[in-house]
Amino acid sequence: MKECSKSIMRRLAEPNFINRYFRGEGIDIGGAPDPLALYVELFPLMRGVRIWDIKDGDGQTLAGVPDGISISCIQAIAWNISTTPRKDCATGFACSSPADTLS
Repeated sequence: MKECSKSIMRRLAEPNFINRYFRGEGIDIGGAPDPLALYVELFPLMRGVRIWDIKDGDGQTLAGVPDGISISCIQAIAWNISTTPRKDCATGFACSSPADTLS
């Protein structure tokens, strides 16, 4: 569906995505085949984005991602269709440091 490509112009028009949400290192859960990493140069505060897809394991548990690391961007289309959104959010918050954002 190319969800990231469809939303990129809206994100570029919103200053919070450039200045606040998309910064530092990120994980794009369910990002293939249209990853946010394709657009990282458009967000100057982003250092990189790791694509987390089925081959990496369960996007709800993020096994192998240590708790409390600095992840400033977790963009997950999978969370929008999840049957366990509370569990998904809890995992995202566990992997994030207090200064990070989930989007």
